[in-house]
Amino acid sequence: MRTRRWAGLPPRLRWFALLLALVSGCALNPRGDEPPETEAVGFPPFYRRAVYENKTRTNVLFPIYRELETPERSGILVFPIFWKREFLIDEDTTEMDWVLLPFLFGGTESDGEDHFLFFPFWGESRDMLGKDRMRFRFFPLYLDAVHGEYESGHALWPLISWGEGDGRSDFRILPFYARDDHEGKSWSRSVLWPFLSWGQESLDTEHPVDQFFFFPFYGRSSSDVHSSTTVLFPFFSLSDNDAGFTEVNAPWPFYRNMRASEDRYAYRLWPLFGRLRDDDEEEDWFLWPLFWRTKYVLPEGAVLTHSFVPFYRNTAYLSDPKSEEADRGRQVQVWPLFRRIRDDRGAVYFRTFALLPFNGMTDVKANLGWLWTLFEYYEDEETEKAELLSGLLGYESGADGGHIRLLWFLDIPY
Repeated sequence: MRTRRWAGLPPRLRWFALLLALVSGCALNPRGDEPPETEAVGFPPFYRRAVYENKTRTNVLFPIYRELETPERSGILVFPIFWKREFLIDEDTTEMDWVLLPFLFGGTESDGEDHFLFFPFWGESRDMLGKDRMRFRFFPLYLDAVHGEYESGHALWPLISWGEGDGRSDFRILPFYARDDHEGKSWSRSVLWPFLSWGQESLDTEHPVDQFFFFPFYGRSSSDVHSSTTVLFPFFSLSDNDAGFTEVNAPWPFYRNMRASEDRYAYRLWPLFGRLRDDDEEEDWFLWPLFWRTKYVLPEGAVLTHSFVPFYRNTAYLSDPKSEEADRGRQVQVWPLFRRIRDDRGAVYFRTFALLPFNGMTDVKANLGWLWTLFEYYEDEETEKAELLSGLLGYESGADGGHIRLLWFLDIPY
């Protein structure tokens, strides 16, 4: 009986030690979405450190402090004001970004160049909003940006801008006038944006596209192989092409009818029912958003889910997309009563209660799940384990023997 760790404690500390034991016994083992090989120590939510799949997750006063380490990257989050992430590019090169909300941003690029931004007053950002670099000068009064060879400037963003490079030239003074030219690819003009605009796209292909839009009354996009018309955008639209594709929305989002081929089609009469069939996706729903069936084809198989939102969810991971019986793993949840998981090794995990009606949020379940867990069970080829109230009463057996757990911290071998 492992009670020596309590011997010699002053009486005033024994209640505190007991409290730590109650909490630490609640989340030292894998919880829900964590892999079975997870090794964890700590007394969550005050502290927990879990190691699995070359990853190390550390939480202190969850969710205040979170840390992640892998061989390729690391990150720190101090909720809600600070985060930092670092990527290993090669043995001698790293990239780092950090944010101290709401004003300070910074980091170091792989070339060793630093960047710093005191938003909105002064500074520079990297890889933000799809731009390689953005320089702020008392934003929104002025900023300039670089993306590849294209450079742009902005005054009183987003009203005034200009840019040029990589075959592109644009200028706008909203809402009065805007132009955008991509040499040999596309051009557009707008007057009293967003009400009147026109232009051409796909000029570098065999099927250039003409566009016209008088928002929201009428819009048309057409080429020699397709056409699309909208009236009172976005409520009424009609699209078709010479490959047999047609789509009607009348009115959106209540009625939709799309057909590309016998195997690719979609229709809906919202909120009563809807169906979609595509190359790698199937979707059926009834009385939106209550009843769903979805299927997504992946390189290694497919994921098939039946749902009655939010009370029931049954997800099967199929090794053969064409056979719903060929599942290599399954998750079943009846919210808020229980969740049962069988992974691709045949290991089974069961928990009641299960108050989160969705997958993911591994850290939340690992650090706080003990608050609402009445009973847990886990079984694989080597181990069987069951716990009531996260260790008030339980047992564990494996290749090296087993033990009975009493009062969260007393382990009696058998």
